[in-house]
Amino acid sequence: MTKPRQRDILVEKINSLKEQQEIDLHNLKYQFHETYESFKPMNLIKNTFFDATKSPDVKNKFVDGAINLATGALSGNLLWGLTERPIKKALSTAYNFISNRFFKKKGPIAESAN
Repeated sequence: MTKPRQRDILVEKINSLKEQQEIDLHNLKYQFHETYESFKPMNLIKNTFFDATKSPDVKNKFVDGAINLATGALSGNLLWGLTERPIKKALSTAYNFISNRFFKKKGPIAESAN
């Protein structure tokens, strides 16, 4: 068995380091691309929205808001209809104000506003 020469060992180490350098460069480029994509405005908005909706409290508030909005629109259309008459519009506005003022559930947001 012959002893490996120092030059051969050095060449092998250099080749190994070059391969590792190529792998690291590839990983760096991939990470840069991923970071660049995540900072696009649409992706920032989408990720923020998805992170915010993961909270059960926020989900409940979204559902409550959607139900209140749908109920208000439905009751306004059923009671007063879609009309151009000023008296009906005024009565519809007054009804919406009264129903929102007196029938709305008190929540942490409503309490902090008072």
